[in-house]
Amino acid sequence: MMTPAMWMFICASALVTIASGLDEPGSCPSDLGGIDPDALMSVKNVFEVELLRVRHLGETKDNPADSCQQIVELKPCHESGFYWIRSFNDTVKLFCNMGTRCSCGSTMGWTRVAHINMKHSNAVCPAGLDMVTTPKRLCSRKEKLGCSSVVFSTYGIEYSRVCGKVIGYQYATTNAFGCGKEICSGTPRTIDESYVDGVSITYGNSALRKHIWTFAAAFTEMPNGEDTEWICPCTNTMVSFLGQVPAFIGSDYFCETGSTSSVEQRYYLDDPLWNGHGCASASTCCDSPGLPYFCKELPQSATDDIELRLCLDQESSNEDVLIEDVEIYIQ
Repeated sequence: MMTPAMWMFICASALVTIASGLDEPGSCPSDLGGIDPDALMSVKNVFEVELLRVRHLGETKDNPADSCQQIVELKPCHESGFYWIRSFNDTVKLFCNMGTRCSCGSTMGWTRVAHINMKHSNAVCPAGLDMVTTPKRLCSRKEKLGCSSVVFSTYGIEYSRVCGKVIGYQYATTNAFGCGKEICSGTPRTIDESYVDGVSITYGNSALRKHIWTFAAAFTEMPNGEDTEWICPCTNTMVSFLGQVPAFIGSDYFCETGSTSSVEQRYYLDDPLWNGHGCASASTCCDSPGLPYFCKELPQSATDDIELRLCLDQESSNEDVLIEDVEIYIQ
């Protein structure tokens, strides 16, 4: 399907071609129905400048794009990389993925607004999270209880879709959507509370959070009868999930566990969370299309910053989730 931007590009190219004919010897106003060749030459010059700008859109600070999607719509052959994007009242250099990111349909051109990769030796955790080096380089909560928060700027870029991934690790007795005794009375929790052992991704300010995606870290895939509210709803092994996923989440979540038997007070480094691998044969937790990436269509477009909260309802000595890899894109 031709976008308006593509039509403008084609029309501009055609007008430059027409105007270029005036450079040939013998051209005169009568050849073009009395149109002044000087005027056409001015049109040609304008379009040549505009075409040059479009060809190099986002490549320099004084030629920023409105978004990564705008760049790829005007010039589909642009490669993924860093481009200058117009923000509130300035420009910022951001990474653009020019492919079809996150199994989010066929639309190309995604702007990355969050990136953590602790596999890099020089990587650091963003303010709001602490870095640990044992058992490996990972990001953990600053808070002893509840949630630690990181806000990623979207630089005022308008978006209606969000996609991304979070890869983490379980320590000990994480209980997904279950309610820990230290912070929860058993009543349904709100989006502003520590409603999950895992990661919450939202947009909007702290007074009016709106849900994007949740990454839940469950207890085990082989629970006994007392642990049924601490497992993933998708576990499907031995016993049924008897807990409750908060209504504001709906089906917009991933849930996994690193433990396949009785839970121990240790890090489960051999089975990363939310990567779509390592689930038991009866489980459907690894079957979600697109894993490890999620894709979320928002009910309406937004320019709000995106918040990542690392939450648990007990202290880190009892349970923990640590983050190794985060990517969040908007479009």
